[in-house]
Amino acid sequence: MTPTPSRAPGPRKSYGQHFLTDLRVTDKIVACLALDSAAQIVEIGPGRGALTGALIATGKPVTAVETDRRLVAHLRGRFGSLLDVLESDILAVDARKLVGRRGRKDSGVILVGNLPYNMGGPILEWIFQSAKLWSQVMVMLQLEVARRLVAEPQTRVFGPLAIARALHFDARKRFLVRPGAFFPPPKVMSAVVELTPAIHPPVKPKDAAHFMRFVHALFGHRRKNMRNNLKLSAGLDDDGLDRLFDTSGVDGRRRAEQLTWSELDRLYHDFTVM
Repeated sequence: MTPTPSRAPGPRKSYGQHFLTDLRVTDKIVACLALDSAAQIVEIGPGRGALTGALIATGKPVTAVETDRRLVAHLRGRFGSLLDVLESDILAVDARKLVGRRGRKDSGVILVGNLPYNMGGPILEWIFQSAKLWSQVMVMLQLEVARRLVAEPQTRVFGPLAIARALHFDARKRFLVRPGAFFPPPKVMSAVVELTPAIHPPVKPKDAAHFMRFVHALFGHRRKNMRNNLKLSAGLDDDGLDRLFDTSGVDGRRRAEQLTWSELDRLYHDFTVM
């Protein structure tokens, strides 16, 4: 058995590190994984390796991406050849190069991560951009972000994050994680969210980037209605706004979070043909 280093590195505030320490939580995460269809597991930000050890115990090949050099050395010393460790910022990694590093390239890849609170948004965007590579994604996030990620239309927290996610994944919140499960304990609750490939996305824009720019314009100021937001952000004059909302049959005096999926789809389509 590979010896475990006697002293693990401490957390760095600049990295937003809160190390998962509760093994009951790691067991619950592993229990949520669809291991029967996976050839490989990729872990983002393994930290000291609490979850990593549970992932290795599944018998699946595990690749971990860690940016903190101290932790890379710790993980290599703790797990040896049982773990493939890539020292890098995940945002600088070509996700395609993670597939098949330790497992077959022709089967599912599960992505798992306890995402740093200060990098959750950018990492989620990286996951969306590489969505076709993952058969399942299991991430731990600040509860507030988790709620926005899984949000449905016509709810207070529905917005661009949920819409960007829905282009690629179905989502559900699996369970809550209390601050005491981490070292140091964060000041907020966390949640584990499962993402699975969307078979029937609620919207299917041909140009996802252009669609998301339109979405961000709609939600530009959450306290303003859609008409005012588009006037500020999309450069439409009053006549153009009248045509857009009359044609789509959507009341522009409503706020964007009140839209249904079909209304959002219709509004974007009519915007593109103006």
